[in-house]
Amino acid sequence: MPKTISAFPASRVKKMIQAVIPRGQTFQIRLSDSGFDESKVVRIITPAWKRLQRHQRILKLLEAQDQFLTPEDRQHILRYSVLTPQEFERHVKESPIRITSRALR
Repeated sequence: MPKTISAFPASRVKKMIQAVIPRGQTFQIRLSDSGFDESKVVRIITPAWKRLQRHQRILKLLEAQDQFLTPEDRQHILRYSVLTPQEFERHVKESPIRITSRALR
């Protein structure tokens, strides 16, 4: 039987991030194709948690995903990336290849 491909769980991912990011902090979600199956790289750009190390930021999302996302939803996500706006700008400028991503609204 062929494997059915369901849509990326955009609304559930957004609700998860809204619940985890401190109230009043802004964020932007960028999705990039991972190049592996139909999974995506979920990149969150926010000034929240700027004093935390990157792995601590990501851990907050990994802990929340069990509550907000189904196992099927999680199959669509290869990894998370949480960057401050300044880190994201530096990442884009220093990247040897043009990263194509789209904003999740």
